[in-house]
Amino acid sequence: MDPLTIGVALSAASKAFGALKRGIETGREIEDMTKQLGSWFGAMSDINRVEQRSKKPPLFKKITNSQSVEQEAIDSVVAKQKAMEMRRQVRELILWRFGMETWNELLAMERKIREERKKAVYAQKERIDAFFNAVFVSLALSACTALVGGLAYVIYIMIK
Repeated sequence: MDPLTIGVALSAASKAFGALKRGIETGREIEDMTKQLGSWFGAMSDINRVEQRSKKPPLFKKITNSQSVEQEAIDSVVAKQKAMEMRRQVRELILWRFGMETWNELLAMERKIREERKKAVYAQKERIDAFFNAVFVSLALSACTALVGGLAYVIYIMIK
């Protein structure tokens, strides 16, 4: 897991959460807070996505990641707990101010945002990861081929 990514997603979720909370507490209508809701749902989706990717990182991340497994686990658990607490509070605020119907509409909106992000943002990241994996594997195979060829040449010269 890229700690910068989880930190950025958590920071964005916290910022949007603060704006939502202030808006609801001051009596703003839900229609006036769609930007904050979209930002919050998007950041929550990012947190979930980073957690999923940390369970199955790309090959080049596995090899080049300098962060310990324990630190990744701690970061993931802390982010997930903070996200769950924010979600619980947003749910309570919306149910208290607007009712269950509005909460259900927001859940539908969240699913829509998650699907859109999956198609656009996450698919692009997966293509980039696949490209880097291919480059990494190609370079590793080239290096191994050069090493074997060099050794074969040295052995050939020594035998001759």
